[in-house]
Amino acid sequence: MGLVQKNNSSRRYLRYKAAANSLCGIYFGEMVEEYSPDLVGIVCNEGHKGCSVATTNSENVVKGRKVIVQVAQFSPVEATIRWVVKLDEDLCKLGIEYSIDHIK
Repeated sequence: MGLVQKNNSSRRYLRYKAAANSLCGIYFGEMVEEYSPDLVGIVCNEGHKGCSVATTNSENVVKGRKVIVQVAQFSPVEATIRWVVKLDEDLCKLGIEYSIDHIK
């Protein structure tokens, strides 16, 4: 993973390019024992408290929405969609912030 260089003073943590073919499953319901994603996207970059994901447009992808995400092989965690950018008619990119401090 390489460091993503961005001149954004509001970021408190470094961002890294995701490993090739890293996927993120997004579930729009409450945390459950049997997790099954409603939407799957490609992880673009990762950081201490979240990641960005490119995926298909969905009416459920809304800024501020609480979701459950599973990034790569890690366990599902609660998260919030922080931003959404529509790329074209079919695709969007979104920022996900984990609701827990998963790295101690």
